[in-house]
Amino acid sequence: MGGAGALSEREEWAEEADYDKNARKLGFESHLRALVLLHTTAYESARDLTWAAEEDLLFKALGADFDISVRGLGGAMADRPIKPYWQMFEQMQMAVEELPHQRLRGISAGEWEEVADLFGRVDLFDATQIELPPTLADWQETSEERSGFKLQLKLDGTDGQFKEALITGPDGNDNDYFEALLDLGAEQRSKKAQSKASQSDREAGDLYLFDCGYWSIDTYHRITGSGNFFVTKLHGNIKPETACERSVPDKAADSKANVAGYRVLSDRYVRLGNDRTDRDGGDQGRWYRVLTVEVSTEEEIQILTNLLWLEAEQSCRLYKHRWSIEIVFRWLKDRMQLDRFISRDPTGVVRQTLTALIVWGLLAIFNEGGEQFSPKKLWRKLQAAMHQALFELGRRYQQNLDPPA
Repeated sequence: MGGAGALSEREEWAEEADYDKNARKLGFESHLRALVLLHTTAYESARDLTWAAEEDLLFKALGADFDISVRGLGGAMADRPIKPYWQMFEQMQMAVEELPHQRLRGISAGEWEEVADLFGRVDLFDATQIELPPTLADWQETSEERSGFKLQLKLDGTDGQFKEALITGPDGNDNDYFEALLDLGAEQRSKKAQSKASQSDREAGDLYLFDCGYWSIDTYHRITGSGNFFVTKLHGNIKPETACERSVPDKAADSKANVAGYRVLSDRYVRLGNDRTDRDGGDQGRWYRVLTVEVSTEEEIQILTNLLWLEAEQSCRLYKHRWSIEIVFRWLKDRMQLDRFISRDPTGVVRQTLTALIVWGLLAIFNEGGEQFSPKKLWRKLQAAMHQALFELGRRYQQNLDPPA
């Protein structure tokens, strides 16, 4: 936040957007710093922030000292342009992409090497529901009991960093947004540009891991047709046609779970929908694979994939890896208080959401050089850095109080 890093152009972006026009004692820089502190401290409300700006030395040490009423802060959240925050988020994404990849906590080096050797890149997709105050129910056109929105995320499978983010309505099918997150059009153009290269020179296809909320047979076909791969949970509305059964190493009732903690009960090749021919007019069609597995809770689930050649155990591990996105959602809600909004205006809600995502990116940069991306360890380092900021403020105060020699 000192101005020399990924957000160094933030003041220029704010000036272009006239952010500080009619500022009413709340400029862009102090407002941004206050929102960052909101996501890294125990403060929850607009009243908390206005009090902290006057009384909390940490706010003064980190440049979030502003003089504004609770009502004025709420108005500022609604009136200030949102564009600078989108620009900061995009800049943060680019900065994090340039970092050396850091493994997500919980994935061993050996496991990740296996995945990295098989695919060009691995992307995780999911959406989470964010609850909103009842006063925003009119904006959402929903009942007060169901006021909220969805945060749709595309994450890097190596370190959990954000690649795309969409803020969407709380209702409806997530399939409407999955195509935008995938961006297969750009992917297919890239594949076409490489079509003259030999197979041995081509980069391995990419892997997409997502839940059954994103379910569309046409999308599965497009992923397969683009030369990429996916692993997901079979949606109940899809009824695959079984072509043949694959052998399972041990179907005995007392057989042990594999490394992922799943026990494979069946493994079969299937066809989906009415697909019988490929896009080139052939009669081969597209084959898929369904694994029926028993998870640790003794629940049976079905895993759908187009990875026909991969060992069943590896497919199970890939599907389990998808759950790492839930860690990100949990931290955004619990640690960064993304479910507690100080604004009662849609613009303020979006601004606070973007700030939480920016803070997550700052944590990744803060962790540069670390072997693993562990939010809990980062949080400890962040708290220590805040204590250091207070110490430096106290040292400056002491120097100003000392009489000249």
